[in-house]
Amino acid sequence: MVGILCLCASTAWAKLELGTPFQDGAVLQREKPVPIWGTADPGAEVKVDFAGQSVSTKAGPDGKWSVHLAALSASAAGSELTVSSAGKTRIVHDILVGEVWVCSGQSNMAFKVKNVVNAEAEMAAANFPQIRQLLVSQKVANEPQAGATAQWSSALPGTVGNFSATAFFFGRKLYQALGVPIGLINASVGGTGIEAWMSAEGLAADPSYPVIKQRWSEAVEAFPVRLEEFKEKRQKWAEAKAQAESAGKEFKRIPPRRPLGPGDKNQLSGLFNGMVHPLLPYAVRGIIWYQGEHNAFRHSEYASLFQGLIGQWRKDFGQGDIPFYFVQLPNLDHKLDQTKTAWAFLREAQSKALSVPQTGMAITIDVGNPNDVHPKNKQDVGKRLGLLALARTYAKGGVASGPLVDKATVEGNAIRVSFREAEGLEIRGNPESSFSVAGADGVFHPATARVTGNSVMVTSSSVSHPEVARYAWANNPAVVLFNGAGLPAAPFQTKEISAPMVGEENRAEE
Repeated sequence: MVGILCLCASTAWAKLELGTPFQDGAVLQREKPVPIWGTADPGAEVKVDFAGQSVSTKAGPDGKWSVHLAALSASAAGSELTVSSAGKTRIVHDILVGEVWVCSGQSNMAFKVKNVVNAEAEMAAANFPQIRQLLVSQKVANEPQAGATAQWSSALPGTVGNFSATAFFFGRKLYQALGVPIGLINASVGGTGIEAWMSAEGLAADPSYPVIKQRWSEAVEAFPVRLEEFKEKRQKWAEAKAQAESAGKEFKRIPPRRPLGPGDKNQLSGLFNGMVHPLLPYAVRGIIWYQGEHNAFRHSEYASLFQGLIGQWRKDFGQGDIPFYFVQLPNLDHKLDQTKTAWAFLREAQSKALSVPQTGMAITIDVGNPNDVHPKNKQDVGKRLGLLALARTYAKGGVASGPLVDKATVEGNAIRVSFREAEGLEIRGNPESSFSVAGADGVFHPATARVTGNSVMVTSSSVSHPEVARYAWANNPAVVLFNGAGLPAAPFQTKEISAPMVGEENRAEE
């Protein structure tokens, strides 16, 4: 069930090729038109057959061709896709039809099932031949690419270990509820900023682009000198490591990091060009996204960049406002952040995307690891993304997420914060450990809080005229506010108070 077909940019070959996702073991999206594309001899007729449908077209002067299959019903029976042109035939085997989701982001999306908590048990129990992952290999490119290296595989004990854990647990949740094949397109790379995942056009439209472009230009200009310095440091590091090992001593020194520059995984638009563009316009139900760690120290740029990425990817996939569900960053005691709040501001920037239609946020403030940027509990992350999809995309009911602020009003010496997704709202533990209020002076004081229906009254004896309330406003806050489903409330501040960006981008996250 394994096959690798790469759609190559050259059309000089007298070959018939298919787009990157059309390989043995693929999952096609049900209940919407399905684009099929590739290259053939220029001007040649191309015929596509699948599931009783037969569609023909002619390749253009550049050899490119595309057709659309009419909407398909879900099918767990492996079928063949046959494409023929000018005496050549390509057959793609074992194709299922079900629900397809793009799963992208940085290292916590790339984080594999084999590394999660209870990994051995999870892998042993994974007997889901109808849950399949298309793993897209890392590729940085200067221009949008026609194809990429990628491979489909099924979620079985011997293969599921290399699945994205967040994607797999999300897919498993959907499969158990929907009973149809699930396709997970895993295009993710650790230690990457959102700028690498946006098209050149998308980046250029962002208000921060002049600053971003200047920052990148400076990195490129300094790269030759920094690269030589890196080589010298790397050589010294290797020599010290060898000496320590020959002496039987433990060697813990971290190797020097290659400088940012051309070809780096954080090259502007590089990953979009190399890993996302080759997938377009594959029919999908929606997108899940887990990224932001790398941008935490530039959080004031993130809100517009993130909303820009959502709009751009939707436009590129060409299927309307497809659902876009994302993971809000979990708790972390970030040793590089002297303010202890960079991730709080990044979470706020993420949450602003909820103003975009058909979006949802999986709140994970209670399931991170304060000492590890890569928490191993990805089961709850995938489950919470699945709750969003089942409630909102598939209309299965149930609670979609933890409580989210609906509005906030000042009532005397208190601030009333009202929530949605808040049935059974409750405070567990000491509210003063996580709630605070400030008056006109902007100085925050610990506050008490009490639940009244779907709202919380926040007060402090130190603030007689409160103007803003905060909850869980720290990198690693106490988490005390939940709904009746046991899902945590999202951190919030009721009035936006900005903070300056601090330090360099978080290149410690890989």
